[in-house]
Amino acid sequence: MDLWSLVKHSFSSNLDKTWIRFSEKKSKIHQILTFGQVLEISDEIVKSLEGLDRIGVLGFMFNEDTSEVLGYFPSLIAAIRLGVPFYSIRDGERYREELEKIRCRVVLSGRELATESQLIRSDVWVFLTQLNDIEDRTDTGDVAYIIQTSGTTGEPKPILVTNSSILPNIQDFNAAFQLKKTDVVFLSSPLTFDPSIIDIFLSLVSGAQLLVVTTTEKIKQDLYSTLLIENRVSVIQCTPSLLQNICRPQTSLINTNSSPSMIVKPTVEKTSLRILAVGGEKCSSQVREILQRLCLEGTAVYQLYGLTEMSVWQSMVKLEPKEIETMPVYIKDRNLITQTEIQCEENAIIIYSKTRICRYKDGISLSYIETGDMGEWRGDELIWVGRSDNIIKIHGRKISLERMEETLSKVLETQILCAVSENGESISAFLIYTEKWSQVERILERCREQLESWQIPQNIVFLNEFPVNNHGKINRKILFKTPAVSRNISGDLVSWFSDLWLKLLKISPGSMDNFILCGGDSFLAVLVYNIMVERIPGLHPTFLQDILSAQFGALCETIAQAQSRKNSIVIKDRISDDSNQQCEPRALKKVKLDVQDIWEFKIKGVFRLKGRESCSRSFADSSSSPIGFRQDWKVDFEKCIDSSPLLLRVGEKNRVVVGSHSGWVKCIEVEDGEVVWATRLSDRVEGSPSTEFSSIYIGCYDNHVYSLSLSTGEVQWRFKTQGIVKCTPLIHNGFIYFGSYDKLYYKLNTNGELIWKIKPSDGSIYSSPINMSNGFVLATLDGEIALISFSGDTLWSLNLGHPVFSTPLWDGNQLYVASVDKFIYAVSESGSIVWKVETGSPIFSSPILYKSNLLLGSNDGYVYNITPGGEINWRTDLSNPVFSSIDFDPNGRILCATTDGSILVLNSSGRILIREKVPGNVFSSPIFLSDSFIVGCRDNFLYSFKKI
Repeated sequence: MDLWSLVKHSFSSNLDKTWIRFSEKKSKIHQILTFGQVLEISDEIVKSLEGLDRIGVLGFMFNEDTSEVLGYFPSLIAAIRLGVPFYSIRDGERYREELEKIRCRVVLSGRELATESQLIRSDVWVFLTQLNDIEDRTDTGDVAYIIQTSGTTGEPKPILVTNSSILPNIQDFNAAFQLKKTDVVFLSSPLTFDPSIIDIFLSLVSGAQLLVVTTTEKIKQDLYSTLLIENRVSVIQCTPSLLQNICRPQTSLINTNSSPSMIVKPTVEKTSLRILAVGGEKCSSQVREILQRLCLEGTAVYQLYGLTEMSVWQSMVKLEPKEIETMPVYIKDRNLITQTEIQCEENAIIIYSKTRICRYKDGISLSYIETGDMGEWRGDELIWVGRSDNIIKIHGRKISLERMEETLSKVLETQILCAVSENGESISAFLIYTEKWSQVERILERCREQLESWQIPQNIVFLNEFPVNNHGKINRKILFKTPAVSRNISGDLVSWFSDLWLKLLKISPGSMDNFILCGGDSFLAVLVYNIMVERIPGLHPTFLQDILSAQFGALCETIAQAQSRKNSIVIKDRISDDSNQQCEPRALKKVKLDVQDIWEFKIKGVFRLKGRESCSRSFADSSSSPIGFRQDWKVDFEKCIDSSPLLLRVGEKNRVVVGSHSGWVKCIEVEDGEVVWATRLSDRVEGSPSTEFSSIYIGCYDNHVYSLSLSTGEVQWRFKTQGIVKCTPLIHNGFIYFGSYDKLYYKLNTNGELIWKIKPSDGSIYSSPINMSNGFVLATLDGEIALISFSGDTLWSLNLGHPVFSTPLWDGNQLYVASVDKFIYAVSESGSIVWKVETGSPIFSSPILYKSNLLLGSNDGYVYNITPGGEINWRTDLSNPVFSSIDFDPNGRILCATTDGSILVLNSSGRILIREKVPGNVFSSPIFLSDSFIVGCRDNFLYSFKKI
């Protein structure tokens, strides 16, 4: 059986009935062709073609934006009567190139293609052209037509569609829809898109009318009126994008008080639409609402799924109203398309058929197709979740563009499209410019209330409308080329920047605040940079680096200068001297804590803290043996914990001391989570504590360094600087060394008395100092690395040109320094760079020694094991940025925390053994013991997980 056998009865029984109704409002052309007229015109075309030598493929080229398209339909009937495969040309300007690719030498067209073109019919223009220099196909066999894939997910590919594949598809649609002669089918798809085959032959086999409108009409705002009021269309099979255009609000038909993103019940009493089938792309939340409303009005709603490679559709499901929210592409035992099988293996959707077999142009049969789509089973429903080639990695995190679109569209209650930049380093969100959504800061505020930073795109672009391709699908390939809405941006940008900071970080900024240390990350930094560049086009590219490293006051100064000069400005002095303003943490729940009076005890043992240890550690490598953990206890600190725990060995007991944004500093028993003592300082504590086994020394946002009694937590003394103190003090030979955001380094004795202070550079100090053989090494936020003698003299210095947040590491031979320029540097004892190794993103994690190698994390989401010679021994993808330092247990198992709250254990080769999760972000460095681990979290709690 072939296509002509399927439909020839319709011509004999409907000769005087209208088949084609053509409508073009602009030129006021309305034309009809009856079944008999089409058959009669096809007779003449058949006679002309029969006089030619064998025809392998018959090409069609008719302009779909004029009445010229009417010539296509009798040409199509002539082709199927002769049993000749047909092909619709996609690009009229480059038709020869296309015909050579398909191997098609005979063309029917609506205009002359060459001087040899023969006019067959003039009432509907049909020309016959032979291009004898093009080789013709001889391998068509059972092929009904040739069509190219849409190119939505890759380069277009010619597919040879067989009768045995397309006929069951048409018959299944006819059985499901039960069309009548009184129905009007809308030809929604262009003739180069295979759903048009369903529309055409469905109308033919049932004797229904086929409404044809121009390409221009399909994108007009009054398409709803054209289809459902003027022409009483009853059957539509289309893409979700076209449906949204059909049903978009119109002032003449729609209640304008309603949301502009939703369909509103039309002013006619009842819609003519009886059947609606959508497929070809994902349904946005707005389209789902349209479907819900139409379904409740009595329209039968179908979800379609399929690939051109197996002829149009392989799944059709009639949906109940409750199923429209998830839009399953397949439901077990409810697929209305026969002879196909749909599977989902390891989230990959696969289509299989023994009979509906098409071919590539090179003859490869397509009976088993890996679609490239991803799905998941929810009971009997298969839900489409995205494309495997749309999983991208940005700043160390794997992101599904489809999931991001779905999440943003739900949060903002409007359709959002997401696309990755050409360099692969950022994601842009595109949305339609409306009165509701016209301000970037309002969008960001809504996003930050409900989303993690990585779920927020780094650029917001307003469009007048989304671009669509010829097939009616959204054309993502030209999103970045589509003109954005021009907006008038003016006013005080410093105030605007301050407000943006508050909306993103939920913290009112002080001049000394740093974006990263106030809770920002690389995702949000890129977002802020893109927004500011839109407002100040001359802003220097290094401003992105400044956001990561500079303080708020310096950023504001740069913005003010750039706004006034309208040219490129680079931050000279990255640190403000204003130490009076403090960064208020975000408001979180408060729980009353009873401070306990604890007995004096004697300290005995070693201690461990972020990036620095009192001695090197060895281990017996049994790191691949089975391991598991469960949460043992948690302690509430009332606000988030960025401070890394200090581990103390007290007799036979382990204790940790840690601070938090609430100002609480607590000493906690590792065994049971009992609070030994708790002291509340006057402001935030982000730095980690240190000890010399009699006192705890810790910095605070109130510009002081505190000495606390190790046994009771009582404040013994405090020393004031002129800036906040985040640096972890170094204790050496009875003296305390630390830096402040006032750009000074201090040496105190254990009574809190100043010995000396120096200014090593113009950069503030976050990184902690470490011992070397003849002094200590410091690093600053302007990239200065210096070896300072214990008497305060500079022995050598070098500048890396980029901020250093992490604590350096000295292994006895080389110094290792990690920077936000993505590099880890090896520096000789004399201060010269020996080598550097690049990671994929800025480094905030402090390196540690693992055997003789380095272990550190990066914001690219990897953990690196690097040899002393600068070779990457291995690296492991953790899927999310690593801010904190790494630790390992006595068996050599490696503990890592990522910023999304994942806690991972690796073996000595970098293989992931287990993955745990805490409820908030993690910037605190975890401690790994023989039978447990401790980690601070931004959900306000310190957690202990016990080995099981």
